Order: sequence, then structure tokens, then C-alpha cells
Amino acid sequence: MKTKEEQIQAILSGNTFQWACNQINSVKKMDHKKYDDFISVTEQEIEEYVISNGFGDSVVYENDGTEAWSIYDAHDRICISQENKQWLVFRMGWEGRLEISMFLEKGDAIREVIKRLINLAKISLNNRYQNAHSENKESSVCK
Repeated sequence: MKTKEEQIQAILSGNTFQWACNQINSVKKMDHKKYDDFISVTEQEIEEYVISNGFGDSVVYENDGTEAWSIYDAHDRICISQENKQWLVFRMGWEGRLEISMFLEKGDAIREVIKRLINLAKISLNNRYQNAHSENKESSVCK
């Protein structure tokens, strides 16, 4: 397993699946791997890292309310923005703000962003796991 810092950087990069595939040199082998096989770092450890180093700007767009910004600045990223004495967390798409959460404290907003990034990492790593989807499920296609 990679170091905690490498795991955190993978989660913050938003491309945890590719990072994991690079470790085992095969997408096919991912059928037998899941999140816990690659990630052991805790939410608290990620938070401590972010407080010291920031999120980076590839997946998370931060605005403390002191500068104007547009959809082009934040498109397809998780945003954390201070507006009207509140901290907002949302995903920015071409259609505008999606999945909006509001917080009074910046720390709560940071934790929400971290939860979203961890969830994205879990989805990307657990989706191919061979036991993630029951083989006994009936087809949703009408017969």
C-alpha cells in the first residue's frame, strides 16, 4: 500500500481509479480490487493534510469571496465558496450549481468536500469489484 500522503494526493486528484490501475499495471485486475485494497487513510488525516497544504486546484475550486469568478473558473469541479457569511459547497456544471450544501463554518465546508472526494474515490474503485454487483439480479430490460 502506498504512503498516506500518496493516498491523500490520489483522493484529492479526483483520479483515484487511474492511480490504482497504475499500481497493479492492469485495468482487468481491478475486478478483484476495491477501495480498501488501496486506501487506508482516514477522513481526519485528509483534513489535516488539506489544512496544511490546501486542496490543490485540479478538482476543487476555492473562493473566499474576495474575488469574482465565472463558470469557466470552476466548471466540472467541486467548489467551496464564501458568500453572504456562509460557506457553500457545490459541484459546478454547465447548467450551474449542483448538489449545494451550506455551512456557517469553513471547517464544516472543508469536511464536506473531503467526504465528496472520498465518495468519488469509493465509487470509482468499488464499481468494478466483481462482488459489488449481484449476479442474481434480474435484468431491468423488459422482456
